[in-house]
Amino acid sequence: MIDPAHRIDPHTSASVTEWAEKLRVSEGELIDAVTAVGDRVADVERHLKSGGAQVKQDDLR
Repeated sequence: MIDPAHRIDPHTSASVTEWAEKLRVSEGELIDAVTAVGDRVADVERHLKSGGAQVKQDDLR
């Protein structure tokens, strides 16, 4: 299981590659998800599983 406290650094190719492999998505999909919901792995994973329909909490304020 992935530790939800982990964060993805979208500016580091090694981080993007590692997390794309772990989450079984393309690097582009991962970066799009990080852009949409932030860098917390739990949020990115939830976003990807939901088909990308989530909104960042900050956007709701």
